[in-house]
Amino acid sequence: MAYGFRDDFDWENRWELKTRIKNYLISTVDLGIDHSFGIGEPLYYETMIFKEVDGQIVGSMGYQERYSTEEESRIGHKKAIEYVESGVFDNEE
Repeated sequence: MAYGFRDDFDWENRWELKTRIKNYLISTVDLGIDHSFGIGEPLYYETMIFKEVDGQIVGSMGYQERYSTEEESRIGHKKAIEYVESGVFDNEE
């Protein structure tokens, strides 16, 4: 198994979703490289939630999910939005 970027990956035009809710950034990106490290299905996409203050990212909220396809990552992004909207981080403000 060769490690490296997917053949169709274009760093200059990579796919990403970003949603801001309150002081949080939900970010889903195409990593381009398989982050399964040879265990299970390839994982090319990742969603993370970050804390923002004055438009600057100041830390990760410990939320990270990875996906094999763009479609899965779009669904995962929506789930992360629902997670933030549920108020789980309200005490972090």
